[in-house]
Amino acid sequence: RRGSPFNGANVRRLYAAGIITMWGGVADLAVSGVGPLAASASPSLDGLVYPSTLLQFGFVGVGTVFIVVADVFRRGLILQRETEGLV
Repeated sequence: RRGSPFNGANVRRLYAAGIITMWGGVADLAVSGVGPLAASASPSLDGLVYPSTLLQFGFVGVGTVFIVVADVFRRGLILQRETEGLV
């Protein structure tokens, strides 16, 4: 809340949030997809587990928003450095 929001630390945090969201979503898809598939391969659990082909890609949108906002903050930081001392 103090100082300018356009600083290098905030840009790095937003990029990190976007990357973590993207990789976390991929890891979630991998884990939630492999578990039922492995369980259905077992003959004793074959009738109890129904592998789903439903994939949810909401994390791609959220991660993209984080990365776009990080780029906006990066450009704001560049503009702030260019205009320092003019006013």
